[in-house]
Amino acid sequence: MARLSTWIRFATWPLLALAALEICARVDDSVTYGASPWRNYNHNSLWVHDQLGQRGRPHGQYLKWKLNGGGFRSPEPDPALWHVGVTGASETFGVFESEGQEWPRHLERELNAPGGGVRIAVDNLAWPGLLVSTTRRHLPAMLAYTKPRVMVIYSSPTAYLFRDVAPEEQKTVHLPAADGVQLRIQARVETVIKRVMPERMQNWLRIRQVAKAEAAQKEVFDRVPERIITLYADDLRGIIDDLRAAGVEPVLVTHATLFGKHVEDDVREWLTLWRRGFPMLRENGFLDMENRANDAMRRVAAERGVALADVAARMPVGRQYFADFVHFTDRGAAEMARIVAERVACLRGGTAACLAQPAPGKGK
Repeated sequence: MARLSTWIRFATWPLLALAALEICARVDDSVTYGASPWRNYNHNSLWVHDQLGQRGRPHGQYLKWKLNGGGFRSPEPDPALWHVGVTGASETFGVFESEGQEWPRHLERELNAPGGGVRIAVDNLAWPGLLVSTTRRHLPAMLAYTKPRVMVIYSSPTAYLFRDVAPEEQKTVHLPAADGVQLRIQARVETVIKRVMPERMQNWLRIRQVAKAEAAQKEVFDRVPERIITLYADDLRGIIDDLRAAGVEPVLVTHATLFGKHVEDDVREWLTLWRRGFPMLRENGFLDMENRANDAMRRVAAERGVALADVAARMPVGRQYFADFVHFTDRGAAEMARIVAERVACLRGGTAACLAQPAPGKGK
């Protein structure tokens, strides 16, 4: 009997400790973010799915991410202001930046610097995974809610690896409701493990994950087929035509990465991390795709007479500007906004004033 009592104590104390930590996590979320301690609380709180696919949940909130009544990460639109819309994927929505430091918010501050004239509001109309083709489906709702004069398009070409095989990406997707109770401490524990685990071990795990994912692919590319670049360029032409038909002037923005034009040895492991989300493309193909997609965007901008912010050519590279392979730090978001602001600000003088491009800057 004594031995049984000892085993019961050994089994009970860890469970009590786990319960105490979970209660603390729920109280912390409730005090810090206003989250209900009784319901599951995760990233799905931000999204709804309907016949058009994923979109932001009106007034959705999770941690630092707070959405307005239209389901966008911006203040409510003020009809008295001159509005600039910004659309794109997670790089624009904001991931690693401090709250209020994502580049659309920096852009608003840049455009409203002293002496700028008309007061401007910048509406962040992006969400993670948003492609140009998907944006076109949501464009009527975006324009109706914010009524922008200008739309800045910062698209991620890498996602077109999925667009190639699934033309109806993100459309009519309904996520099943999560069953049971989700532990709030799980994400916290995973964060601690990543901080204390040696980088070499993390890279070993990433390589194993990529190898497993690659084995499940029907086709693996060393270099992205030209048809994917053509698809990307055609979607850019389509959204330009859609916007101009609605009386909105587009601004295209080339896509920047941590690496610039070359991969330095001290950041090479980030290619493996990037590939984990796109196992159908081998590491050496990523920068090639980025460069070709950016060249395609430059050609589209020239042929359509659209203002172009060539961020890929001018953005400084390195970990002080990028938190990972494509997402910005606070400093990187501020630099991104500064480059884009030059193109947007000149539109107040007419489109023709914006077509001459500044010389490339500090990108490698």
